[in-house]
Amino acid sequence: MNHLNSLRANSTFSFSRSESRQGFALIITISLMAFLVLLLVTVSTFTRIETQVSSYSQKQSVAREHAKMGLEIAIGELQKYAGRDDRVTARADIL
Repeated sequence: MNHLNSLRANSTFSFSRSESRQGFALIITISLMAFLVLLLVTVSTFTRIETQVSSYSQKQSVAREHAKMGLEIAIGELQKYAGRDDRVTARADIL
């Protein structure tokens, strides 16, 4: 039994109060760093997704404008060949 008590007294596993606080501070610091990394990854992912959505929206707007321009050109060509606006080129019920 004496031998066991002497091992406990000289043991490297006995921590003083300041060592325990330093260990706690290390755990808190590592946790905060992990949280900051997670936050950074989240923000960068959100930014990338928003950029893709913005690009898609811009391309969609350009496509719609091109379609409208094509329709206006087609109507202009029809009016050029059909003549004045008072002529009938088709009945209204076909639409």
